[in-house]
Amino acid sequence: MRIITFILCSITLLACHGEAKAVFAHFMVGNTASYNQALWETEMELAKASRIDAFALNIARGEKMNADQIKNAFAAARVKNFKLLFSFDYADRGPWPAGEVLDLLRQYAGDSAHFMHNGLPLVSTFEGPDQANDWISIKAQVPCFFVPDWSSKGAEPASKLANGVADGLFNWAAWPNHPNWSKDTYIDASYRRALGNKPKLANGVADGLFNWAAWPNHPNWSKDTYIDASYRRALGNKPYMMPVSPWFYTNLPKYDKNWLWRGETLWFDRWAQALHVQPEWIQIISWNDYGESHYIGPIRGDASLVALDDGKAPFNYVKGIEHGAWRAFLPYAISLYKTGTGTITQEGVMMWYRQQSVASGRNDGGTTAYTATHMQPEGKWTEGLKDGVFFAAQLGSNATAEVTIGGQTFRPSWRFEPHGGVGIYTGFVHTSALGAVRVDIRRNGGLVASATGAKPIGECQQGYYNFNPVIYLGWGASIAARSPPINIKDATCIEGTGIGEFEDLCKYTCKYNYCPVEACMCLKYGPLQGGNIVRGPPGYPAANRDTNYDGLCAVACSYEYCPPKYCGKVKLTPIVSSVSPFTPSSCTSGRANTAAVSSEHALRALEQICSFGCKHGYCPIDACVCEKTGALVLPKPDTFTGDTPDFGWSLIGIRLLCRYTCGWGVCPQLLCKSEDSFCAGGCALSYRPCYYQTDYASLEALAGQASNMEPDCASYHGLNVLANMLEGWETEYEGVKSGYDDAWPTYEEYIRDAVEPAISKIMTEKNGVATKFFKCWRFDDGVNENQKHRGREISCTGDDRFWGPQLFRSFWFDLIDAAGFNATLEEAGVDPEWVTFDTVSTTPPCLSPGDQFCNRGFRAEYGYPVPRENLVVPNPKDLVGKAFEGVNSLHEALSSSSLDIGADIWHGSPTELFDVLAVPVFMVGDAIGSMKEIKDIAKKVNDAKKKDLIMLIIESILMVLPLVGVIVGQAGRAGLMAARLVHAIEAGGSTALTLKDVIENPDSAPVAIAMMVLDVAGAGRSPDNVNQMSQMKSLMDAPTVNNMGKQFKLYNPHVSNIVSGACKKS
Repeated sequence: MRIITFILCSITLLACHGEAKAVFAHFMVGNTASYNQALWETEMELAKASRIDAFALNIARGEKMNADQIKNAFAAARVKNFKLLFSFDYADRGPWPAGEVLDLLRQYAGDSAHFMHNGLPLVSTFEGPDQANDWISIKAQVPCFFVPDWSSKGAEPASKLANGVADGLFNWAAWPNHPNWSKDTYIDASYRRALGNKPKLANGVADGLFNWAAWPNHPNWSKDTYIDASYRRALGNKPYMMPVSPWFYTNLPKYDKNWLWRGETLWFDRWAQALHVQPEWIQIISWNDYGESHYIGPIRGDASLVALDDGKAPFNYVKGIEHGAWRAFLPYAISLYKTGTGTITQEGVMMWYRQQSVASGRNDGGTTAYTATHMQPEGKWTEGLKDGVFFAAQLGSNATAEVTIGGQTFRPSWRFEPHGGVGIYTGFVHTSALGAVRVDIRRNGGLVASATGAKPIGECQQGYYNFNPVIYLGWGASIAARSPPINIKDATCIEGTGIGEFEDLCKYTCKYNYCPVEACMCLKYGPLQGGNIVRGPPGYPAANRDTNYDGLCAVACSYEYCPPKYCGKVKLTPIVSSVSPFTPSSCTSGRANTAAVSSEHALRALEQICSFGCKHGYCPIDACVCEKTGALVLPKPDTFTGDTPDFGWSLIGIRLLCRYTCGWGVCPQLLCKSEDSFCAGGCALSYRPCYYQTDYASLEALAGQASNMEPDCASYHGLNVLANMLEGWETEYEGVKSGYDDAWPTYEEYIRDAVEPAISKIMTEKNGVATKFFKCWRFDDGVNENQKHRGREISCTGDDRFWGPQLFRSFWFDLIDAAGFNATLEEAGVDPEWVTFDTVSTTPPCLSPGDQFCNRGFRAEYGYPVPRENLVVPNPKDLVGKAFEGVNSLHEALSSSSLDIGADIWHGSPTELFDVLAVPVFMVGDAIGSMKEIKDIAKKVNDAKKKDLIMLIIESILMVLPLVGVIVGQAGRAGLMAARLVHAIEAGGSTALTLKDVIENPDSAPVAIAMMVLDVAGAGRSPDNVNQMSQMKSLMDAPTVNNMGKQFKLYNPHVSNIVSGACKKS
């Protein structure tokens, strides 16, 4: 491949492209089910404030919200004078039929809110190259300017599809594809070239392309511009849509997506690269694609995060993490791209970082750096990301940065400084320091701007690494308007770089304005340098160097920089390479990962598909081991069979590998085909495949199929059923909690009435416990509080306490053991704060009831325990509500466990994990069941029903206590509530009394399991702990099981049937 230099464009960067530039944001309509027109208008206001011109509406076929939300979007856009264009998604839910595309274009292409180019509505796609021929007919019926993303084909092939039907190209390659390279512009350049090649296959109607390659694709590179360059070459003078994205991380196993690309410096690298590539359009990926972590728009509640639920994310890695700060500097960056200059009137700083360091030892969820689905050699996530804090500042003049992490201060140099001091600066600190984070920008000793992180580095997130960064912004004071000293239209390149062996040459030639986008990336613009240098003769590629070095050696040697490793003064026979030196390596040889399967039969089948897949670049590390890398070797096109696997394997790597290899005729029955040939003589022969996508409506339905499943498959589906049950009970909770308050007055009255009898029982029982806690005196000759010294000491609970012949008596009670008395009160169900000490005056009965006259006398007891007036009775609803905050942790435990089993990274027994997690789920169900009954009887309660009502309240509390990490009898007063109730009323035979015996024991299986799931004691969900909990559950005797709630007794037998029925591996 010979590098085309575009010399004229290198001299005057913007002169080559006269069409007005525009910036779009990729907008996922699938996340807008809860939107109305007003919310669309709000989104558009935010976008306009950032100088974004339009939303590219990603619409997948058949989405139920499409019709309503497209209508809302266009109505809002007309109100806000904003623009929209369609991006038909051919990948998510399958290809769009041409007729459905035409229906939408006929309805909206002529709308005043539709974005137009050269008088035609601009239309794009996400993939769909196999339907390229449809667009010949579509464009004939509804004329439009068609700029698809067919990145899976590459720039040159995409530009030729269907007789060049594309009017432009969009390149989706927005992220770095190599661990040691930045995101380059080489793909962008390839698109430029492809759209300029003549002749086209037929009519030559193509005018442009969209390149979706927005992220780095190599572990040692940031995102470069080489893919951009390939599009530029392919396009020539036809429009190119360049992708810009800030980040990429996804973990959605149900969608077979679990990887990350480098992104620490990506956002501002790409905006700088856009100045070099000078595309007609930029598409920001994305506004609201939360599942891939590159959103710059607001999170619109849980309803907008549906992709994480549908995709079975192991934890919600988006909730509570806003990325809006990434929009803060867009007005300046977009102005610079569109006009060559920009204005700064306020200085500010933003920073972003991950919350967990490498050393924190969290669960990585099986996430890889790079992905075999893009023919990239996969690696551990640590190959794609580094610990540290990354930041950017928008400044009107030079300043310095100061980063503080956990009290440790760093003073890094700028990674990038704009020429003339006005613009966006970037920097970073690579460190594994932990703690609170702050970035300060200082100038001449004064603070210019400061950003403080609300979340520290070191914060745990359900035991997982969260690769979605947190982002924070701080603005300084307003300043007098400042602009760069030179407009980029009038500037030349004065600093640049390249990747690999081109770095040295690019760094030298770019400073003299020779910075060909196919090989180099310009980083800084300013006045022409080296104009007074007398140049010598050109140079040539050195021996064994191909024609890609032609232009660089010619220019560098003319400036007397002619490194012999690359260039020479003698012209040699040209070497034309068929492989671009900027194409990242792919796997070219590999073998099976022996840890991925457990039988020899399966291993032989895995060797077959790994050998083929790795040879051709498709080598997922959870299934295979790549042993050699090099230039990608694709299978011969005439060997494609189009065959597909018949089921979904639970291990993502094997599932994806079968999809790839079966299409080329390598489709072993054992791994990639149906289960008909398995277990014909019983499961001991091998194993059964797992139908990963199947959903089961109930545990009972799953139990009926468990004998046909491997333990990991049965457990995977069982956990999903439990998650659905939990979600259903949560919905019920929302419906019953309002009516719960109707029971409160009865409950409160019952508790108040029970306190005095409980105290009296303690104080009046003969030879009772009160003697241990009080000293008592009696005076028989009158009632006078001050005559204690005349009294005699007596037993506080003996006969002396009771009525005798004396009519006037005084008693004194001195508390000598407050702690012991309080403990006795608690055991009796009385909160010590409900008790005070006061004088109790009483009139005795007549000694001679038959007498005509009765001298009743009088007695006084000083310092006697009595119920406090206006005692505060805690509402059990508050405790139940607090417990439901813990249900989120239970959801996350179910989801992460399901992922761990499905990804084959759970190293314990899958059935034990399922068996154990069922317990707290059923306890939640029982708590809701009790609350429903409470609501039913609360409105018509009578004396006969009062006791039932109170016991139901007790049961609802007992069932959720472990979910708030509180053990009855061992924690604070809130946790003792149920115990007090049980003791404060006489309710013999109630299930709550026997249930209490289970729940108040911290060593009982239900409590221990719930505490482990919530990690109350820091034990964690480890295989050893799960095994221990499973054994405890198995030892629960019949009385203990009978003492559990109705839901537990109803559903636990199905769990046992699933666990015992699952097919056992040999």
